[in-house]
Amino acid sequence: MPFDLSFSTIDALVHFLKTDFEDFFDDVSYDDKRNYYMNYKNYMVFNHDIDCENTEEGYEKLKIRYKNRIQNFRDCLKSNEHLFFIYNNFHLNNEQKINDLFSIISGKRLNKNFTLIVLDMNVTIHKALLNEKIELCAIKHPFNEWNDWHLKENKEKCMDLYWKFEKFVKKIIEEK
Repeated sequence: MPFDLSFSTIDALVHFLKTDFEDFFDDVSYDDKRNYYMNYKNYMVFNHDIDCENTEEGYEKLKIRYKNRIQNFRDCLKSNEHLFFIYNNFHLNNEQKINDLFSIISGKRLNKNFTLIVLDMNVTIHKALLNEKIELCAIKHPFNEWNDWHLKENKEKCMDLYWKFEKFVKKIIEEK
């Protein structure tokens, strides 16, 4: 899927879904300091695609990979299966944008069943302001900095966070 292995803002998610990924590759360039591609216009970071070098071939590799992921996403949206979408919220108080995301997915699903699960690791989202069909999992992240999850000394905290979220998601899936 196009958003699984990248970091993007909710504004980027909403934009790309509204426009059917029309300008997904506009303003994508390689960040030499970070060693990966970024979409600066919509702020999408391709931080897990480090095998796509800063060459014409590397950029083509990235485009082909994401064109395939976008098509897979479109195909999934057409599925009659109950789909589960997970949004990891890194921002504060953006209930309206989360509701917008839900509405856009709902329109794309054409009345087919789906669940939007929001992981709120800031514990700042007010459930009462969300669409009642959105599942909210509020678990405070245990790290001093967002990017500290990968540090060896945080492995236990990271696994604890993972297990709590997994338990929440499994319960939601069983209920559907």
